[in-house]
Amino acid sequence: MILNKAISLIYSPGHGGEFLAWLVGQNPAFAPVQSRINNNNKWDLQNVPKFFHTAPVPLDQTGINFSTDLINIQRDHSDYVNDMHNYFKYRIEPWNKHMTIFCRINSSKGTEWQHRLHNKKLDGGSAKQEILPPGGLDTNVITIDPYELLELNNINAWTQLQCDISDYFEQPIYFHNKTNTKFIEFWSKSN
Repeated sequence: MILNKAISLIYSPGHGGEFLAWLVGQNPAFAPVQSRINNNNKWDLQNVPKFFHTAPVPLDQTGINFSTDLINIQRDHSDYVNDMHNYFKYRIEPWNKHMTIFCRINSSKGTEWQHRLHNKKLDGGSAKQEILPPGGLDTNVITIDPYELLELNNINAWTQLQCDISDYFEQPIYFHNKTNTKFIEFWSKSN
């Protein structure tokens, strides 16, 4: 089974990955992702089977109807991406065009933000740092800093992400700053 276009967003649990996937999915070039929010402002994407947060399984077993013309968004907790061979086989290989985005904090202030967010959302526990992109993946791989995007709402970080996605998929992608700011402010108030 070959599918058309997708992005895989890989992030540590409790660090805003579902919200980031939802926010990116608001762009018209993406297949929209539904979500709900619990009392801790923890975002949970709807219509995505729970085994997306477990060991990778073949996409044709997920029961999801992927878009044939829009960019689909897959997201996975970094805890479950420890077997890169199976991750590549089940999450990347089936796509005609695929980009992997690893979330990685790049500053001490970002690490503090990450730990605070993790503790609020997951009631403590160990706040694991995101994994580093492994070498040897035969796919387009980029690394983003969720602190720069979600806490600082850094326009340069959003512009770079927009350019990376646009260039790879050879289609215009535009993250509207006012829209991003409004949603990020809403999200941040509870974080």
